[in-house]
Order: sequence, then C-alpha cells, then structure tokens
Amino acid sequence: MWMIKPHSLRFATAIVLLFLVTACSTGGEDALGGDGLPVMNPSETYEHTVGVIDGVLTLEPNGCWTIDLGDGKRLAVFPTGFTKDESGSLMASADGEIAVGSGDEVTARGGVAPAAGFPGVPDGYWGNYLTFCKPAIEEFVVMDEILRVTG
Repeated sequence: MWMIKPHSLRFATAIVLLFLVTACSTGGEDALGGDGLPVMNPSETYEHTVGVIDGVLTLEPNGCWTIDLGDGKRLAVFPTGFTKDESGSLMASADGEIAVGSGDEVTARGGVAPAAGFPGVPDGYWGNYLTFCKPAIEEFVVMDEILRVTG
C-alpha cells in the first residue's frame, strides 16, 4: 500500500502555494497582486467630470494616494505614464518634468468619478484598490493632466 508521508505532503503544499502566489503577482497591468499604481490605463475609459481641479495629495501610510479637494479624501488617479520614483515617495511623469509628493497641492485637468461607474469596480483592479485603500469618500479623482504643483 502506498502512503504519503506527512513531511512530503507539507512540502508539496508549500510548492503549490509558492506557484500560486508567484502566478498571481506577475500578471502585468491587470494583475491584482503586487504593487499596483493608481495610474490611468490607456485601454480603459474613465467617466468623470472634466474641469480644472485643485487639491492636496497625500501618500497614506498604507501606500495609497489620496487627494483632498476641500471636502474629504478621495483616491487619486494619476495621468498615463506616471510612475513611482526610486524612493517610492514621489510620483513622476514619464518625461520627468513633473514630480509630486505627499502634501503637494496640485492643479489638474480632470474631475471626480463615482466609484460605481469606474472600470473594474467592484470585482477588478480598481475595486480591489478602493477596498484596500478605504478613502473617506468612495470616489476617484481622475487627473488627466497635472498643470501645476506647489508644495
């Protein structure tokens, strides 16, 4: 009779779990694991008001970026091409011309987007981001273009 030894079963379970974690965290733009960034995806449409907005950005202790337009914090969505700098504390444009950090006041072209109409809410990337970040107001502020940074 063939028997599986307990230590062999634990080893096999560990290998399967390692494979699953690795597979979930290397999925690129659409991955739900790993260090996702709040940056517009060119393949998505964001239904939001468009105008000029002013707000104060905050990098929250949990790594989420919020923006306060004067009435509470919402999740900030940066323009396409923005990435985190090497320190992890700034978001910078692809050309390096614009960098914003926690406490900076920004003027941007963009607007507010209700969470319910945002792509990937409730069961995709943006829904998971919203659930993880828990902003004071369950809305996104989409910044199509950052016009000015002070801070």
